[in-house]
Amino acid sequence: MTFNTKQNIGDIVSIMPKASEIFKKYNIDFCCGGNRPLSIAIKEQKLDEEEILSELNEAYNKTKRIKEQIDFRKLTSSELIDYIVNTHHSFTKKIMPNINELITTILKVHGLNHNYLFEVHKLFNNLRTELESHLIILFPLMDVILFV
Repeated sequence: MTFNTKQNIGDIVSIMPKASEIFKKYNIDFCCGGNRPLSIAIKEQKLDEEEILSELNEAYNKTKRIKEQIDFRKLTSSELIDYIVNTHHSFTKKIMPNINELITTILKVHGLNHNYLFEVHKLFNNLRTELESHLIILFPLMDVILFV
């Protein structure tokens, strides 16, 4: 699949969430302005259409490539821990602030008209706290226990 400027901005982000990072880079509103074609945002802001489409399509191709399969059963405990920390923990630490920012923005803009967004905000922050405690406390303890 390749993206085009006739597609709605929100649809592009739905297909490939990583597009939100590209849209942020160019200050393209993908939340409230997500129901309009990408071409309109590009024209309004006098952006380079080819550059944006190239970045979107390159990101899509990267995410679509099949990664080398890893047989986790063959990894040592140390290798498995390194894999988890370097892949999943680093991703979680990177993405949580972005998600928090998006949820907070949505709450500020739409919360008064959609009360359930307060609960979504609360639930996300509970999840975030729980995940961060596992990353900071529980997982390092497992590492110590396994290698003592």
